[in-house]
Amino acid sequence: MKNLLISGSCNSEYENFDWFGSLVVYGCDNLVFIYDTVKIKILCALKGHAGRVNCVRFFDDGKIMSVCASGDAIIW
Repeated sequence: MKNLLISGSCNSEYENFDWFGSLVVYGCDNLVFIYDTVKIKILCALKGHAGRVNCVRFFDDGKIMSVCASGDAIIW
């Protein structure tokens, strides 16, 4: 497997990404990206936040929750 570098440089928040198996979810600006570490590619970009995404988390059932700077939360 190739090395994968995850950087929080898009947003200055520490909790800007989370792991679920071989998937990484992270926020950049007002988007949430799902990245596959096996296929080495972005699977999709989720649109819906009006502000900068500050925090993303996977639930045990695979759902994703993201919160933006305005405090709005979305469960995907």
